[in-house]
Amino acid sequence: MARAIVARLLSIPAAALVLVLAACGPAIRTPEVRLRSVNARSAEEAMVRLEIVNPNPFPVRVVSVDYEVFVDNLLCCKGRRSEALSLAARDTTLADFPLAIGYHELLKSIPALLADTVVFSVKGRYVVATVAGRQRFNFSGERRVAVRDELESYIKGLFED
Repeated sequence: MARAIVARLLSIPAAALVLVLAACGPAIRTPEVRLRSVNARSAEEAMVRLEIVNPNPFPVRVVSVDYEVFVDNLLCCKGRRSEALSLAARDTTLADFPLAIGYHELLKSIPALLADTVVFSVKGRYVVATVAGRQRFNFSGERRVAVRDELESYIKGLFED
């Protein structure tokens, strides 16, 4: 009984110390995410390339990323990257994210693709591993592109090995 009381009393300072260290740890500034491109890999898969800027003076480890791609505000594709991504301190990283093409959703965006330009946008959430646990961040980005250039790139991507 006395041992249990002593163990409880010792666990209180240990828990308090962990909380203090977590609170005093460096705060993570949100990495900036920019949409660079959306390119076809096959008729079923595309690749989203994002530019990620880590403003922190320390490396950040991204554990997972969930994302959606829109064509003129119409959802056309979703994806998830479970492979960890390391962002060097105060550095920019280019990373590719696989994207399963949802043809039902993509068909809804055809009217937007008949215009001269179209806005591709990406929205999502990523999870960062820290000393204090996991933290979640949201991101979004968009890019206006010439439809003809994107269609040519997409068609070329379908026939490349």
